[in-house]
Amino acid sequence: MKEKTLILIAIICIVVGLPGLYFASQFVKIDDPRILSSIAGKVVGINEKEKITIINVKMDSSIPVVSFDNIRIQKGDRVNIKGSLEVYKGKLEFVADRIERK
Repeated sequence: MKEKTLILIAIICIVVGLPGLYFASQFVKIDDPRILSSIAGKVVGINEKEKITIINVKMDSSIPVVSFDNIRIQKGDRVNIKGSLEVYKGKLEFVADRIERK
């Protein structure tokens, strides 16, 4: 292909693609059920601070769970946790809304 043809194709893709992406983004919902909203596993570590508790839960891999409530669990307990997956200081963590023992 000639250089002018490639440039023309690139410009057409930009002009059509950007509005197409904007239009498609209007149909994305934040409460998409595919987003992680609960986890279950074994408590492998607890770090209690003044106003926050960080729990490490072992599933297939381990993930920190943050709770702002007073909780009564111990290392080794099996738990079901409902909440949301978030990024804090560049790392993934699960912020708990509700923690239940199994």
